[in-house]
Amino acid sequence: MIEFVPLSRAEALDRFVTGHLRGHYMQTSLWGRARPEWQWLGVILRGRNREILATAALLYRDSRLPGRRFFYIPRGPVFSTLSHYRELMAFLIPWVRSQGGYILRCDPAVSAADREFRDLAEELGYRFDPRADFSTFQPKVVHQIQLANLTDEELLAEFHPKTRYNIRLAQRRGVTVHQAGTEQLWIFCRLMEQTAKRAGFQPRSERFFRNLLLAGENEVSLLLAERKGEYIAGAIEVIQGNRAWYAYGCSADEGRRDMPNVLLQWEMMRRALRSGCTVYDMRGVEWIPDGEGLQRFKQSFGGQQVEYAGQMDLVLRPLAWRLHWGKAYLHNYFRHRWNA
Repeated sequence: MIEFVPLSRAEALDRFVTGHLRGHYMQTSLWGRARPEWQWLGVILRGRNREILATAALLYRDSRLPGRRFFYIPRGPVFSTLSHYRELMAFLIPWVRSQGGYILRCDPAVSAADREFRDLAEELGYRFDPRADFSTFQPKVVHQIQLANLTDEELLAEFHPKTRYNIRLAQRRGVTVHQAGTEQLWIFCRLMEQTAKRAGFQPRSERFFRNLLLAGENEVSLLLAERKGEYIAGAIEVIQGNRAWYAYGCSADEGRRDMPNVLLQWEMMRRALRSGCTVYDMRGVEWIPDGEGLQRFKQSFGGQQVEYAGQMDLVLRPLAWRLHWGKAYLHNYFRHRWNA
């Protein structure tokens, strides 16, 4: 049986996702409340005894083409068996088409090594995106640290010796970390702008981060690192169920030698341990075999890389798909020419 749930009645879906091995905060109502520019709808597959077998939290919005919509299931759907996945898709694909959907995109937390899943998805018509960098909606490769049954001291022992040294260095130099409220969000956004300029990416807006903090009042935390009265780094952590995510991070141009980012990671992991989390997810890394930059930073805390199946697209209306991306390409081309 299929059940639709709006944001106001998503409690059962949220409980299922937060307790599932493949659960992710982007598949709960938290992400829907944080993204008001999208429409959100929860889809639940129930069994004979009304137990939940699988879920899909859909984000969708109108495209530039009249009557056509883009549908996306971030880090989902969530399911345990391939038969449940097939049953959910048997309903969802024709329903999305009936709603004007020209594409159904998803990037579930399913291992890239799961060949049976890939074969079934391809049988359904999905195309897998081979990219393993940050150009897809969600990263294909993430870095995770297992926390189950560890104490602070045992977790610290798994870090690279240089990382343990840098934590002590930050503390000796007077760097402290505290949880901040939305009234200090402007500090985080200012630091994010510096980070984005330094690294060459487009930062998210203050409105986005405010929506996320307000939507996850008891699940999303803003942390700031301070030294001698100056804020030099910040991070946002999400804790749901037995998982924690390092969602966003930034730092000032000055002060990075005092290792505030390392101390922030340590403090977030300690918070995850105190909350009973068994996994700390540092989110995306680019697939670089030798490990450098961001990948090397995350590897210094121990743990391992997890490669997911990646971004999957089911094109339901090929002509609309080509027209949409053709118009998007022309729009971006002339915008860059105008601003050049």
